[in-house]
Amino acid sequence: MAPSPRSTRRWRSCGGHTGRAWVAGHPAVAASPAADDAVAFLAGPRLPLATRLAYRRLYDAAVATVPPRLQAAIGVRQRPGAVPLGRATTGVLRAAMGNSPAWAAALERCGQQRPPGVRFRNPLGTSR
Repeated sequence: MAPSPRSTRRWRSCGGHTGRAWVAGHPAVAASPAADDAVAFLAGPRLPLATRLAYRRLYDAAVATVPPRLQAAIGVRQRPGAVPLGRATTGVLRAAMGNSPAWAAALERCGQQRPPGVRFRNPLGTSR
């Protein structure tokens, strides 16, 4: 098995800043019982119906980001409209829940103001 790139420059030389091409083109990519278990766990979580419906949209959008060769290897396929539905679901969840406290904490640690009009789940000054 080829080692993973250890530097940003090597990741980029493998086809992208995330190493996506390195992973997608790796000769060891193949179906496995562990991959089957992981996909089954992610595709069918035991959640209440309303939560499961939103989760399924996010799962489908995530599958759409997986390169086709990897989709074939793990037995998943992209559904039409998955990306726009995933974006819409993320937008609804963000509006309902507010933005991440981790983002708020990062802004506070850097001494930056929270952007105007952006609602966070936690009050100002509670992120540190």
